[in-house]
Amino acid sequence: SRVDFAVQVASDIVLDAVDRLVNFIKPTLGPKVKHILVQHGLQIVIRDDGKKIAEEMLDAFDDENAEAIAKFVVEVLQKTDDKVGDGTTTSAVLLQALVHAIINSGKKYNEYSKELEKAYQEFSEALEGRAKRIETKEDLLKVAKTSVLDDEAAEVIAETLFNAGADSSVTIEKSQTLGISADRAEGYEFGRGWVSPYMVNDPEHAAATAENPMVVVYDGIVSTKDDAVKILEVADQLGKKDIFVLAQDFMGDALRILILNRIRGNANTVCVKA
Repeated sequence: SRVDFAVQVASDIVLDAVDRLVNFIKPTLGPKVKHILVQHGLQIVIRDDGKKIAEEMLDAFDDENAEAIAKFVVEVLQKTDDKVGDGTTTSAVLLQALVHAIINSGKKYNEYSKELEKAYQEFSEALEGRAKRIETKEDLLKVAKTSVLDDEAAEVIAETLFNAGADSSVTIEKSQTLGISADRAEGYEFGRGWVSPYMVNDPEHAAATAENPMVVVYDGIVSTKDDAVKILEVADQLGKKDIFVLAQDFMGDALRILILNRIRGNANTVCVKA
């Protein structure tokens, strides 16, 4: 990840801050992982995640420049966590090596970044050529065991992911009881509902339902007459009276037309904000 510095910081401060932070979390890397104990008052928390350990370490930096560098490292690890969900310690080790290489090279950042971009492309192509697709439950189990270091948890994770499929979503929650369990829900659920009570067709549950609808995902705000007419015309061409529309927002003439057609029984349209 590339982040531009707003201020110039002495190279020795950069190296010292990066080394202090990354050397502390390095032991959590690899199959022979070591755990870090972090104390919060009277409570001791066990950590083996690079990003979380880095976040815990921020308070250890007294110098504001060193703290800024440490926050930069955490930001890089956060990007890895957001995009991949794992590998934050690996990212920290690579970042440390990269920072040392850039500073010791004596080159300007822009000059070095061009070389880095070229190396990135070559490395990505090499990885793609050697990559093995995860296809079986046994493949998932191997990855899960490496990640969680617990056979029971790995079995549940592999079973859940395999049954859910590659295009599904899996959510992990803390349990109030001992043990590990998995529940499967058909369909997709999120915390938004109809935008207008006029769309309700199940008064007992105040719900707006649509059976096997035409699904419209609209990138923006549905607000004009043309927006609504276009949706209704496509539904009519497909012979669909049930329509589910997901958009940033609904307002103005578009919302009035969709509601009016719902009241008249021309189309059962359920509109939900993304």
